[in-house]
Amino acid sequence: MTANSTPETTGAPRDGRRPDTLARPLGAGKGIQLIAMREILTTVRSKAFIWSMVITVVAVAAVILGQNLIGNMMQSLFTSDDETTVATTVDAEAFGELEGITFESAGSADDAVAAVESDRADVALVSGPEAVGLQLYADDGSQLDTSAFAELPFVLVGSDEVPEMLSGMLTIAPGEGFLEPEASGGDAMANYFLALAFALLYFMSIMMFSQRIAQTVIEEKASRIVELLLATVKPVTVLAGKVIGGTVMAFAEVLLIVIVALGCFAATGQQDMLSMLGSPMIWFAVLFLAGFILFAALYAALASTVSRPEDVASATSPLTVLIMIPYMLVIIANQNETLMTWLSYIPFSAPVAMPVRMFNTGTEWWEPFLALAILVVTVVVALWFAARIYQNSILRTGSKIKVVDAFRNK
Repeated sequence: MTANSTPETTGAPRDGRRPDTLARPLGAGKGIQLIAMREILTTVRSKAFIWSMVITVVAVAAVILGQNLIGNMMQSLFTSDDETTVATTVDAEAFGELEGITFESAGSADDAVAAVESDRADVALVSGPEAVGLQLYADDGSQLDTSAFAELPFVLVGSDEVPEMLSGMLTIAPGEGFLEPEASGGDAMANYFLALAFALLYFMSIMMFSQRIAQTVIEEKASRIVELLLATVKPVTVLAGKVIGGTVMAFAEVLLIVIVALGCFAATGQQDMLSMLGSPMIWFAVLFLAGFILFAALYAALASTVSRPEDVASATSPLTVLIMIPYMLVIIANQNETLMTWLSYIPFSAPVAMPVRMFNTGTEWWEPFLALAILVVTVVVALWFAARIYQNSILRTGSKIKVVDAFRNK
């Protein structure tokens, strides 16, 4: 070795850093932030993620806008030639001749309501004071306090709906009431498709993002990149960063879909559907956030027990079953109140079952909070369990490690 080569081996590195700072451990917060950002950026740069996001959002918008367009076309097709009969106690001559509407005089509000009940009239038009004392219901099924109608000039009473044309012909917005309370927030078909939509979104999001987390875990383990990471951060920090990064992306996708859906309902004037779906959709997003953290942590932990990418599917298959069972039950048995009540409190199915119950039969105000509390407690336990499995397995190679052995660090 020449004298000229000595400074190269004993001096500072070319980047100016001291040798003892090259592997300086990072703090937990900084480590979690860096790993989470790496997961987020890797996902965002993936063409598969971008296309799946675009296709999903477009599909949601197309379904909502399309069903509204088809519904309006069908209504126009089948009702264009039909006359709407109005039983009224007020002077119908004041309204003049209205195309498609026939007025029939009624001696009293009770007579007008009786005409609607016997299908002799489609709707009753009475004065506000006359409507006081009638047993009427709102569109959400709750009984109306008809004393509030006393100050209104007109009230429209329908069996289960009121033609919008009649509301629009009055200069002052009339009161509205229905003779038949809705047993639920929607009919059986609407309940089924809502359950299908929530369950499918929940299932696909967890499968896509949780499996992506599991795949990155095994790729880093197989390529020994994780050994470099663990030189500067603790295993729990790596796990936390991966879970947080995946959760941010999954929740962003779900939140975007919820916003697009609510926006489409508002844009098409489906205010009734918007009011019925608003609360269930918000609770779906909240419960999904906790539910995804639960599965993401468990997927990462189980993936760390194997050393080959082809073994990930078998290692995480128990979790796939845990997702599939409530996914199928909520779709098939969404009209079974007893089963849906149980499913709405079980942590693995609560993110889907509770919103469906809220739309279908309604719940007490405290029930979603109780379901969330149970889910959060389960998430805390799952995080502790997953951290222990991951920490004891991530550096072990060879054959698959049994979960029990990983937990006991054998």
